[in-house]
Amino acid sequence: TLAQAIKYCSQLRIHKISRFLIDFSSECTRFQWWRTPRAMSIELFYVLVIFSCLVFSPSSGLQQDVEEDCPLTMVDCEFSYAGCKARLPRKDLQGHINTELLVHLTMVNKKLANENVILSRRLSDLEVKMADQKRELLDKMVAERVEVQTKMADQKREFDKYIKMAWISIGKRHLGSVSSTTSGMQSYSYAAYVPPEAKEVLIYVAGFTGYNARSQSVEVTLETSEDGVRYTKYFYLYHYTQDAVAYNSENMFFPVTRDRCIYVWYPEGKPANNYVLDLYAIGYKQ
Repeated sequence: TLAQAIKYCSQLRIHKISRFLIDFSSECTRFQWWRTPRAMSIELFYVLVIFSCLVFSPSSGLQQDVEEDCPLTMVDCEFSYAGCKARLPRKDLQGHINTELLVHLTMVNKKLANENVILSRRLSDLEVKMADQKRELLDKMVAERVEVQTKMADQKREFDKYIKMAWISIGKRHLGSVSSTTSGMQSYSYAAYVPPEAKEVLIYVAGFTGYNARSQSVEVTLETSEDGVRYTKYFYLYHYTQDAVAYNSENMFFPVTRDRCIYVWYPEGKPANNYVLDLYAIGYKQ
């Protein structure tokens, strides 16, 4: 019934019914196959929405559908236990977690550190005040400390996994250019912008070509190498027989090697006039 929808949907507590249903029909995957005609009465619109929820989710019912599936339902951040106060629509939750990754890591570390400090103080007080129960209490506190340390280690491993998935921006650092005036292999160092602990470097490549006597595609080679192992990628350019400029760009991750350089060369025997290729270091992974 409409009364059930009003009772269970968090959106109806803060929006007018008509506004909610219009938003809901555009956001909820159940309603992307239809839209409300202007001529349809709002009462009929309510009935269709409630009917669709109940028909498409008969086993769980409207309440469970809204609480577990609805992208507009307001939910707490998964790190609320660590102090994050964010409360936002379910559809925005993953973006919030990705964006605030380092903030959440700091919250969790601070919470666990505080717990460890509290446990240490409790241990000291008990040693002074309860000498007759010292051994029993010491065993208990040691167990609690081990539990906290285990939890901290588990959290660190979990966040290390997220850190490895994320990359850290360093702005747009120009490394150099390959153009019609250069020949052979060129090397470009990113050591000044990427810290020693980095595992991968993110290179932004931007190129353009101008007029050429004949239309032809070109693959520019970019690579790094370490202990005889080559990590090679290719950048595509195209020359046209017209007075026009063609652009292309790409972001590429490369392993950080000991020489901390990117090597680039334009293939021999290909059109070598009216082109420029700029290389930038824009981030890294730890």
